[in-house]
Amino acid sequence: YALGGILFQLLTGELPNGSTRDAIIRTHDAVNGRTSAPSARSIQGDVDADLDAICRRALSPRPASRHDSAAAFAADLEHWQRREPIAWLKPSPLRKGVLWAKRKPGLALTTAAIVLVSLIGLATASHFAREADRKAHVATKAQMQVDIDAAVRKNQADFFDRVRANLTNLGPQQRFSTDMLMQVWIYEYLYGPLALDQP
Repeated sequence: YALGGILFQLLTGELPNGSTRDAIIRTHDAVNGRTSAPSARSIQGDVDADLDAICRRALSPRPASRHDSAAAFAADLEHWQRREPIAWLKPSPLRKGVLWAKRKPGLALTTAAIVLVSLIGLATASHFAREADRKAHVATKAQMQVDIDAAVRKNQADFFDRVRANLTNLGPQQRFSTDMLMQVWIYEYLYGPLALDQP
């Protein structure tokens, strides 16, 4: 507890339980006194959160919540100095990652660069794959249109051939019969320019 008080004063420049006799009495009052340890961060906002937690644990009003010994308190401070996670704080994976990066900034920077390059590579590969799929789709669609146009031209040619054959096989008396006039008219109206190769 005394070491926690010294640490608190070093961090904030103030005493943890007040600087006057009355303030100290109020702090330790059994009914209205402090129920939790003072926070150095509430006075000095730039105090590290883990260091503040170590200090608050040492200054806990409940003896059972404090460090078991001065050695345990010193071990926590050593962990903090080495930027290592403090187990009883139960740090999150993100917090552990931040502490690891502070311990090994060169390796962290290299790892971050590798991850960044990998992500850029994946994004580039994905972009080119999508572009290749789009071009393949366009090519397939264009080929389908070519096939459809070829089929339409073939059907038209077959139809023209049948009509020509029918007209050729007609005798003189049938060429202008009423039954054939409608077929000739439809042929001329719809397909005349194409059949005669005229614009």
